[in-house]
Amino acid sequence: MSASDRGESSSSISQSEAVIRTLYQITSNYQSGFANQMRRLLKLGCERFNLEIGILSRVVDQDYEIVHTVAPAHLGLVDGARFALGETYCSITLNASGPTGFEAMGRSKFHTHPAYQAFGLESYLGTPIVVDGELFGTLNFSSPERREREFTEIDIDSIQLMASWAASELSHQRALQAQRMANDDLKMFTNALSHDLRQPLQTIRTCADLLNAECADALDAQALTDLANIDSASERMGHILDGLMRLFQVNSSSLHRARVNLSDIVRSLGRELQRGAPDRQVVWSIADEISAEGDEGLLRTVLQNLVGNAWKFTATRSPSQIDFGVSETDGRRTYYVKDNGIGFDMAQSSQLFAPFQRLHRRQEFAGTGLGLATVKRIISAHGGEIWAHSEPGLGACFHFTIGW
Repeated sequence: MSASDRGESSSSISQSEAVIRTLYQITSNYQSGFANQMRRLLKLGCERFNLEIGILSRVVDQDYEIVHTVAPAHLGLVDGARFALGETYCSITLNASGPTGFEAMGRSKFHTHPAYQAFGLESYLGTPIVVDGELFGTLNFSSPERREREFTEIDIDSIQLMASWAASELSHQRALQAQRMANDDLKMFTNALSHDLRQPLQTIRTCADLLNAECADALDAQALTDLANIDSASERMGHILDGLMRLFQVNSSSLHRARVNLSDIVRSLGRELQRGAPDRQVVWSIADEISAEGDEGLLRTVLQNLVGNAWKFTATRSPSQIDFGVSETDGRRTYYVKDNGIGFDMAQSSQLFAPFQRLHRRQEFAGTGLGLATVKRIISAHGGEIWAHSEPGLGACFHFTIGW
């Protein structure tokens, strides 16, 4: 290889590295939003290819729609503008099924193309964008001026790299939009469900209370027991509705991220439980200064359920033992709540986190059957996992991670 060749090779590598570095800086700045990222990417492409116009387009039926653009104001190219697909260079790019470049359109075989006649764009570089297996549109750059040099392999690689990121982010945006719509639908459903069920439930409780207040002296023991059962069942149904609302309202888009001191939360929960049963003998072992990134309110709900279950299922032990700590393996932090309670058979562990599935009879241990389902939903929204280990009579240990 001659000195000249080595120099050109070194220059090409430097240019590639510069494009990749700048592209990384743009695409890693998610806080600025997709629209701003896309405009910065289009500006990068215009600078890299020495062209005036950068466009992310979408193909809608036989129309070419500008989604985002960077262009001189006098050209009148704005976001949302539409053109007939056959009158744009995009149609050439889509027929080619890959990157397409022209340095002087007027001297090419496409000099009679309607796009050249309409816009007079001499130089053009574009590539298709496929999102989730379907054609979305193109990423393209152009200019009314002819190019003095041909597009290089680095140019082709650069636009493909830009298009790859755009396709990935568009897919992500679609998923977020679908999630938002699903969450909105779920919120409407749960609100309607709660309202439609609470109203007749309240009527039942009111009628039972009135009957008990006005006719108690005329009722026999069985009737009074029935009234008490109606009141108890109505109260339990109210708790179930509350649990359903909490379960359905948890989603990753509603999280407020902060540094949360989990040790302080567990100590606070322990003090509340002890105040409610001051005579219980409980040995608490809570590791100091354990923290995590997450939504403080939702992580409190996780610990409230796990610590509450440990408290509930150690009621027959004296002293009870409840531990909270963290272990770390290969850089992965795993938090745990452990107890010396009645435990459960691991053969039933698949039911643990399913709504309304109980491993113990309600007559023995109160609950709605929604607590651990809510915990799993919260942990999943934080990008983590939760699992448990137990043996009957030997207590249980619940482990969870947080992916943030």
